[in-house]
Amino acid sequence: MRTNYLFSLSAALFVATFTTTVLDADGTPASGVVTLTENGHNISAAVLDADGKAQIKLDGLATGDHNLTAVYSGNSTHATSQSESLAVHPEVTATPDFTLGIA
Repeated sequence: MRTNYLFSLSAALFVATFTTTVLDADGTPASGVVTLTENGHNISAAVLDADGKAQIKLDGLATGDHNLTAVYSGNSTHATSQSESLAVHPEVTATPDFTLGIA
């Protein structure tokens, strides 16, 4: 006997990586932590490297509209700072269908 099951993905989750750079007015890299926020809620964070850069990975970013802001926590030399909001809109471009046979 063969039974077919059809699975459709109704809500996809995305993985995205955002790169941030924090430099002071003369171009000197800052140190510390950058946090990515959405509507004031912390969603991910990363430590700045020696060049003042951090890669922030988001796992499970749902489809739809998101307004993300990078927030620098500051350190003993640099004040806190934040970016302007960045609108992102991940979309599902295809709905995968899986058919499984059971013997």
